[in-house]
Amino acid sequence: MGQLGIWGRFACLVVLVAGAGCSFKEPTYPVKGQVVYQDDGSPAAAGVSVVFESTKEPYARSSGVIQSDGSFALSTDRPDNGAMQGEHRVAISPMATDASGRDLTAQLAQKIHPKYFELRTSGIVVDIKPTAVNDFKFQVERPAGTKR
Repeated sequence: MGQLGIWGRFACLVVLVAGAGCSFKEPTYPVKGQVVYQDDGSPAAAGVSVVFESTKEPYARSSGVIQSDGSFALSTDRPDNGAMQGEHRVAISPMATDASGRDLTAQLAQKIHPKYFELRTSGIVVDIKPTAVNDFKFQVERPAGTKR
């Protein structure tokens, strides 16, 4: 049992050290904002998420559900804790925010231009600063050929 006890303690130590390494997190800063239509300023894209992804490693993502007034607050692994410092690309996810995981691409594409669905095509880039009020207003276009 002596040797087994040593190996058991060693295994526990390995687990503790590995667990400590996994808990490393970049600091986050509060981020909120609003998604509105460019043409009239009315709220856009309610019920889906706005997604931020840092442009540098560790390429962390934060997201927030767009409310009926167009507002959102970002979260990572904790509610409303924001996003890490630095430049982020922004997209609007066409996936349902409820537990269904439904793909709402077809419905959302009738409300906002599909270029906003992808981080690489949205054209929205922001800089999260630790000493600033990170409150953004994104003005999105309606799809071509649609009217208010």
